[in-house]
Amino acid sequence: MDDDEDKFFLVFVQDCFDPPLAIVRAETAGDAVDIFLDELPWGRMDSEDIDEDKNVSWSSQGHAYDGERINVQEVRLCAVYF
Repeated sequence: MDDDEDKFFLVFVQDCFDPPLAIVRAETAGDAVDIFLDELPWGRMDSEDIDEDKNVSWSSQGHAYDGERINVQEVRLCAVYF
């Protein structure tokens, strides 16, 4: 938590009214998406969902995802309560 170079990003898949949210610490929004897809299966596409008609992007680890549905917003950590 002492490193000032990383930022916090809110990452989620816009596919429903109340999607699960993740806070990811990364240097860039692109890195946050890669971490999100590597650690959590929420944003990944199943192999049967992949076809030529859909907009398919690939993470650095080879996970397929719909790049139009992944939403990333930088957020600021204001306080941590225990």
